[in-house]
Amino acid sequence: MLGQPDLAAPVRIVDLTWLAGGHHLLAEDVGGTVQLWEVSRAERRGVTSGSAVLVTAEGFQPAPPGHGCLLTGPLAVLPGGRLAQAARGVLRLCDPTGGAAATDIPVAGLADDGTALAVSADGTSAAQGTATGEVLRIALPGGETARVQAHEGAVLALHL
Repeated sequence: MLGQPDLAAPVRIVDLTWLAGGHHLLAEDVGGTVQLWEVSRAERRGVTSGSAVLVTAEGFQPAPPGHGCLLTGPLAVLPGGRLAQAARGVLRLCDPTGGAAATDIPVAGLADDGTALAVSADGTSAAQGTATGEVLRIALPGGETARVQAHEGAVLALHL
């Protein structure tokens, strides 16, 4: 368990993302608040909600325009440490350290109700889970979408 629980204000964590190197963990709660944890010390290094940030050893910093990441999940970690985030019709790639500008890849098949995201290590395919139990597998960039009804209820995690 990271930190001490606050029994007066319990929250439900909906997304956990390891950052490159495995030293930091992002924990997003149901309200959209994201906490940055340094795992080796079990220390919370920052809290953010709703704005693009840079991730540093000290915590979060405001990001300059076009850089940093908006840390609302689901997120997928790519080789090299970039993060992927899906929005309607766009797969956004961002560098949480701010070393590279954010990039948008048009992907028509992405759903609005994405609950899980995975991107292949070679960047040739993505998968998105939905709140209705569907899994979308998408050839990148902007390729054909295959739809599979996985089960009843939300898809909570995917791995490729």
